[in-house]
Amino acid sequence: MDLATFAANWPTDWIVIAVVMFIVALESFRAGTTRGTTVALSLPLTLYLFDSLQKSYLLGDMLAKISVPFGQAIVFVVLLAATYFFISRIISSFDVGGGMVPALACAVSTTIILLVIWAQSSALTELWHLSPAIQAAFGEIYRFFWTLFALGLLAFARS
Repeated sequence: MDLATFAANWPTDWIVIAVVMFIVALESFRAGTTRGTTVALSLPLTLYLFDSLQKSYLLGDMLAKISVPFGQAIVFVVLLAATYFFISRIISSFDVGGGMVPALACAVSTTIILLVIWAQSSALTELWHLSPAIQAAFGEIYRFFWTLFALGLLAFARS
């Protein structure tokens, strides 16, 4: 088998994966692992938020009506940029203690995220069933807004 035949049959996905790995490795070598870690944490959170956005109260219908090519991908990338910003603010500073306001902001945001996850998780609901009011407030149609608010609050607490 010659090189031309090998190159023609090489899957493009592997080339893209190798390029992405090279870029992340180069950036991590140059400036540390913070950016790579931030992207790694942002991607699953973005997927969760995008799923929540599709089921949210006001924006879910608007997202379903997007007819622009790659419209939903654009929304995903915007959410990825927002979560990247929030996570980079959360993990970039490791200072100990920040006073009363950041501590309260952290407590509120962590509690909000816990309630959103608890309302969505059947495994946790078996442990303790949330009241109908809490389920309605932190349920599927509002979880996008609560999660985004909690991340913003946590980013504020860590900055």
